[in-house]
Amino acid sequence: MTDEPLLTVDGLTTEFDTDNGVLTAVDGIDFEIPRGETVCLVGESGSGKTVASESITRIVPTPPGEVTGSVKFDGEEITALSESELREIRGGRIAHVFQNPQDALNHCYTVGWQIVEAIQTHEPDTSEQEARERAIDLLNDVGVANAAARLDDYPTSSPAARNSA
Repeated sequence: MTDEPLLTVDGLTTEFDTDNGVLTAVDGIDFEIPRGETVCLVGESGSGKTVASESITRIVPTPPGEVTGSVKFDGEEITALSESELREIRGGRIAHVFQNPQDALNHCYTVGWQIVEAIQTHEPDTSEQEARERAIDLLNDVGVANAAARLDDYPTSSPAARNSA
């Protein structure tokens, strides 16, 4: 195993064009995450934690956002990767956990369709049947009761969704 950090962030800056001028949401942050370590990004509300993590995983909408600086993941500069190259590492090797997980799924599509679509996006050679089986396993892993039946539910129709509202 290499001593190189798993993630190195150097001079990460994220700015947004607004009607009132440029808003700097993340201002030149630098940090490293060693392999095998768990790190938590902590700060006051509005301090830029979400924008920083979205900038690292390259999910900030551009425009209006502009992200500069260096982000190396597993030794590879990911700021220069194309969307298709990013898809190869996003989700499987690096991911962003959204602030409100109850809002992470689109209410217009079934839970199963969304999970299967994500699996097939990151693993294009996976058949729909294999992806559905993996989706059931994933739902079981996170404690969803009757996971196979839940695949055809919409996010707002499951008992868990109703109880969290």
